[in-house]
Amino acid sequence: INAIPATRTISGRVADASNTNLPLRGILVFLESADGFVALSFTDTNGNFNAPVTTSSWQVSPDQRDTALHGYVNVQSSIPVDTTTGSVPGVNLLLPKGTAMIYGSIKDFLGNPLAGLGVYGEDQDTHEYASDGVSDAAGNYAVAALAGNWHAELSTDDPRLTNYVF
Repeated sequence: INAIPATRTISGRVADASNTNLPLRGILVFLESADGFVALSFTDTNGNFNAPVTTSSWQVSPDQRDTALHGYVNVQSSIPVDTTTGSVPGVNLLLPKGTAMIYGSIKDFLGNPLAGLGVYGEDQDTHEYASDGVSDAAGNYAVAALAGNWHAELSTDDPRLTNYVF
């Protein structure tokens, strides 16, 4: 892994979309440059983040699993940020609080619970919002959603699902 010195920063805040005075704390913020570099930052107690980056075009988004743990749904599109002319402050990531929930259980063909499997939810009307969940020890899961048409499915990249058809 090659680490490159940061020459710029991208900073901002992650908060509730309907009440920007309500910060989202402890959220991983993922940044990816057009050059293929990655930077990570976490929000503080006020929802603020500050990520060291290089000169480039960046895509900024909060981690979907972290926002789901707070009961929020994530916006599917990342926020574009250009640092070619300098550091960029004031990048606000405003997320809607889930108003509905998709829930159920995941079991094998013998009725045994399948724990620790990722569940992905997405709105089917605009494909603008998504959320994640994870099955617990009893196989139960929950995915935050907004009003409208949503679907949920298992995250198919889990190698434990290799021998299952679903």
